[in-house]
Amino acid sequence: MTLDAAGLLAHAPFPVAAIEAAAGGSARAALRSLVQANLLRRAEGADRWQFPHVLAYGFARRESGSEPALRTRLADWLRSHLQAASGSDDARSLDTALQHLAALLRTDDDETLWPLANLALYGLRDRLTDVGQLNAVKLTLDAVETWLARLAPESAAKDAWLRERSVLLDGRGNVLRDQGDLAGALDSFRQSLLVSQRLAAADPSNAQWQRDLSVSCSKLAQVLERTEPAEALRFAEKGLTIFERLAALDPTNATWQKDVKASRALVNRLRERLG
Repeated sequence: MTLDAAGLLAHAPFPVAAIEAAAGGSARAALRSLVQANLLRRAEGADRWQFPHVLAYGFARRESGSEPALRTRLADWLRSHLQAASGSDDARSLDTALQHLAALLRTDDDETLWPLANLALYGLRDRLTDVGQLNAVKLTLDAVETWLARLAPESAAKDAWLRERSVLLDGRGNVLRDQGDLAGALDSFRQSLLVSQRLAAADPSNAQWQRDLSVSCSKLAQVLERTEPAEALRFAEKGLTIFERLAALDPTNATWQKDVKASRALVNRLRERLG
């Protein structure tokens, strides 16, 4: 089980705590046996281990058919590990933790690790964004995208998973925009818009999906504002129409009222620019 657990992580150093969480109290003895067999070795740093070469990692790695309970135990460890790494100034530790995130999510062939992917898509992404770790945000979203890509076609087509993909695309667009890649941001936002339009049309009574559509329109308008103000205005006005409709449904909803205020400001700015 120790080697199976290590093979679900990345070909990068991992702490003994990961294996203890997955394999229990016998982990240290098992690690020593694997070292003697030249399948693992000690890495730099306190109580850290890694595969000595690619062949050993390839021997242990399983991207399908692993035990769900083992993946779950590793995910429980990784959640706390990611929280600690994202709150520290150790860039190397964060990078390694994100490698383990991507590697573990790639082994999930039955949606067992959605709680971990969900944490990455929302909580971890927001935390890293708040501290300006844009490259780390991109790696986080890449890991979640790989997980979503493993969904069976019949699952991937469900509305709930389509919305998660839209959230991911919006997040990637935000990163690319903030990094100055406006063309890449536009591509992500346009892909997100297509998903949002599909969901909003499928259920006009779903306020969350209607708001998602208006947010997508506003994001596109903000990026297009610099180069194509006329097209930007078209998207901004569409977004404003939806925001106003939602705000009228519930005047006590502070978020929707704030949406309307920001959207009107964008529309007015574009109208003034176009004369």
